[in-house]
Amino acid sequence: MISADLAHLSPNQLQLELSEIQSKTRPDKSTRKRQLETLTVNQLLSTTALKSVNLSGEQRIVRKSESFPFPGGLRTLFRSSSSFREFQSLTQLLELNIPCFVPVLAHEVRRGPLIEQTSLITIEVPDGINLSKWFRDPQSQKDSSIEPQLLLKELPKLLKIFSEIHKNGFYGQTLFAKNIFMVIKEGSLMFYLYDLPRSKNRPNTSLHFPMASYDLACLDRWAHLWLSRSQRLRLLKVYLKELNLSPDWKRWAKKIELRRQRFLRETFLSWASHWVRRRLKQVPIIGKWVR
Repeated sequence: MISADLAHLSPNQLQLELSEIQSKTRPDKSTRKRQLETLTVNQLLSTTALKSVNLSGEQRIVRKSESFPFPGGLRTLFRSSSSFREFQSLTQLLELNIPCFVPVLAHEVRRGPLIEQTSLITIEVPDGINLSKWFRDPQSQKDSSIEPQLLLKELPKLLKIFSEIHKNGFYGQTLFAKNIFMVIKEGSLMFYLYDLPRSKNRPNTSLHFPMASYDLACLDRWAHLWLSRSQRLRLLKVYLKELNLSPDWKRWAKKIELRRQRFLRETFLSWASHWVRRRLKQVPIIGKWVR
């Protein structure tokens, strides 16, 4: 699966339309960069230089790979790979003009109906940090130049992104802090979404309350550690206002809090479910099926 911008190119002579790329080999002493040569698909997927390579502009190309040695591949039986699903999710976000990492290529290797390996290549934005790392690593806060006051001021912008994707029937389902990327551009804080292989798309339908509250609970898993309850309620009201919903914030807050408690295994059922899965993972063969 190749990005629409690259679809006109031959799969065997896929050429990224990026002017320059940092050389993995010994660079020229004057420019320290070289032109990106035409790469075949196999070269694109196999070269270690593409694990994380800085580009000449404000972009970076990254390859994410995953292997499923037998019998682990059994859980991929007759399913599309996570790389394909994430590629489709990011493509849908781009169509909605939502800031996200740009998908370039999704690839999978199958043996019969089983997936053995998947790869996803995306164009990311450098010089930023995900929300989770920023919160847990004080040094990262200094390196990223994102002050707590600035983040607090710009957080309503993130809730407006949530409301916009929900208006269009898109639900990320993995919108945790680790999947929200932040970068400062022209003095303003920008948010980018990525790593959404479990997203759901329900276009032309009314708001799906369970899925929407689930997305908000993903964010609240981080927010409740940093923000007060009143601050989080103000953000929730920003979200509801963008959706032109009745101010029934108590119903939303209750659902979000319950889901967050399940995430953190603070309820008996969530703790018991986690305990069972952990035991099943220790069972040969069966454990390969358990997430």
